[in-house]
Amino acid sequence: MGEQLVGECATAINNGPSDLKRILVIGVAKTGTTVISKTIQNTLQLGGYNLEPKTAAFFEELAKNSHETVVKILYDHWMDRPRLLNSIIHNEFRTGFDVNLFIVRDPRAEFISRLHYIAFPYFSGVVRPEKDVTDWTDLFERLETDPAFGLVSMLAAMRDRFGTDLTGDIRRAASVRLATYIRQLPPHLYHLIKYEDFMSGRTDDHPLAHMFSGSRNVGGELSRTKRSDDPNDWKAYVKTSEDKAWLQRQLSSACEVAGYEDSFDDGGMINPDNCSVYVKRLIREARQGRR
Repeated sequence: MGEQLVGECATAINNGPSDLKRILVIGVAKTGTTVISKTIQNTLQLGGYNLEPKTAAFFEELAKNSHETVVKILYDHWMDRPRLLNSIIHNEFRTGFDVNLFIVRDPRAEFISRLHYIAFPYFSGVVRPEKDVTDWTDLFERLETDPAFGLVSMLAAMRDRFGTDLTGDIRRAASVRLATYIRQLPPHLYHLIKYEDFMSGRTDDHPLAHMFSGSRNVGGELSRTKRSDDPNDWKAYVKTSEDKAWLQRQLSSACEVAGYEDSFDDGGMINPDNCSVYVKRLIREARQGRR
């Protein structure tokens, strides 16, 4: 996928930013869909923003008006309904999107992002004892400070203490299914951007570069979705040879399909601001009832 797909997909849009009124953004959860879609809204100064609609009824209603908007959908919500997703992409609902933009991200980075964000749904809507909060955050602090406590150890500890099995997300392989789905689309129907290119500012040669120049502010209610500005910070979580072997065994095929190299260098130390500090914030917001 990756560079080859970027080269094959839709060519540059010659319209200026003011001519683009409706943008559809599609990606797997934890791949930067929020920051990219909100940046597009901020850049084009569009009045509407629709967050993760899950029903065909939404698109039927959207077709009845001409409101300018950015619509962000998660592939996770639609991947088991491919005919409906095709209807959206192929404009069978007559919604008139000017751009269908797909986002891809290194599957290993996506997995590390999910590892942190799982705290929010776990502590949302359920009263958990204080010991759960302490034990959860202690694990992430240990991940930062104990060289021998790596990714594999962390996953085992989360499963044993809290019953959370993140390897289920790997088995679902949404990123692989998305890459496969994009490949079968007619090239003129979509554009593609890599999360890493967006975050690193490597978009000057992208046909939609004019849509990415505005503020990346996602607003207070969605700010919890942003963990790190460094697209490669996931490498710091791969501490041991066991971690590396496990990731390669689990995600090497996903990396290949999505167009990412299977090898990587040492990631240095984990930044607490992107780890335990971020997780504490998620837990705090979840317990305050923010959705």
